Amino acid sequence: MNEQFPHLVSLSTQYTILYVEDDSDTQEEVARTLRRLFKEVYLASDGEEGLAKFKQYAPSLVMSDIQMPRKNGLEMVSAIKEIAPDTPVVIATAFNDERFFIKAIECGIDAFLLKPIDKQKLYQTLLKIVERMHYKEQTQELERLRMLTQINQASEESIKNLAQLDALDSRFEQKDVRQKAHPHNAPVCESVKNFCHRGGENAIGVSFFHLNFRTKAPTLGKVFLWQWLGLCPHP
Repeated sequence: MNEQFPHLVSLSTQYTILYVEDDSDTQEEVARTLRRLFKEVYLASDGEEGLAKFKQYAPSLVMSDIQMPRKNGLEMVSAIKEIAPDTPVVIATAFNDERFFIKAIECGIDAFLLKPIDKQKLYQTLLKIVERMHYKEQTQELERLRMLTQINQASEESIKNLAQLDALDSRFEQKDVRQKAHPHNAPVCESVKNFCHRGGENAIGVSFFHLNFRTKAPTLGKVFLWQWLGLCPHP
């Protein structure tokens, strides 16, 4: 583990931890080790205080004893998981009882450490957890970048569609078009042109144009406008 310790530190120092332990000597000893690893270490001496500290500081992960006054470790963990289900939790215990482990698994415990805590086992356990946390964050960041890429592509398409709408706008202003169109279509032309602009700077505007035109344009002028616009097959 000695060769992996720098890797553990490089990851763990990005995170904070809540350590809950009612034995003051054990708490002090383990806390010294945790302070070498984490950005911030919050301490509590029972489950009630631990839950209050979690609500106050929202640490990245939790490490806790089981048998504690006021609220035991599993009760505290159950309450924490209701608040933040994805928070990793490590349980340190002297128990080696099947019923205890089943209950702990039901509470959503991520890892177990047997007391007295072996420092190498502690490092190995924490390394697995912070690696998993780091991987999850990287995955979320990649997903965010993918969505931003999609938004940028959609923006580029919007710019192209806006240019098309501007071209349509100039063509609507041509006098020969108004002369060729059916007289009843003059207000309709203005209506659908405005509809395009109100539709936004993307493909939705063109869709609104089509819908408005299909429902409002008189029959005599419809064929002419569709052919002139060249937007769709002949209606």
